[in-house]
Amino acid sequence: MNGPDNSDRLLEIGEIKAAFGVKGWVKVFSHCRPSEQIFSYPIWHIGSAGQWRKIELQAHQQRPNGGLIAKLSNIDDRDAALFLAGQKVAIEKAELAELKDGEYYWSQLIGLEVITQKSEKLGTVIDLMETGANDVLVVKNQLTEQLIPYAGSVVLEVDIEAGRMLVDWEADY
Repeated sequence: MNGPDNSDRLLEIGEIKAAFGVKGWVKVFSHCRPSEQIFSYPIWHIGSAGQWRKIELQAHQQRPNGGLIAKLSNIDDRDAALFLAGQKVAIEKAELAELKDGEYYWSQLIGLEVITQKSEKLGTVIDLMETGANDVLVVKNQLTEQLIPYAGSVVLEVDIEAGRMLVDWEADY
């Protein structure tokens, strides 16, 4: 049962990696932090290429090795689980918790244009990385890719509506 392409309302939060066992369980890779946060959403949209199918999360476990597994409704054997391998897991954006002022989901930052105080365009945020001290923006333009700390001393302003981020950054850092 494939649904319409409602990708604009969905946020990708993980991927089904493989079948686990013979009773329809699947191994899950989570983009959430902490990773087990993926299980706080009871309805998943499973799919790829704009074709999504709603499936209810029935049970889940975090394995001793840190891996995540899930049991989804109407996925009752290994063959059905194997069919889901490689498909994305998404939720409705409306399900996301409200954030405090000045807080953003990574998905909101990806795609923002990064501009310095001197109006120099550094590029576009294409990814973020988690480090011990602070997150790091991966900013790419036509020629280079830069890593810029996502820290209050560097990121001066985030304007989601305008699609830009103002930073205190020199290109030759």
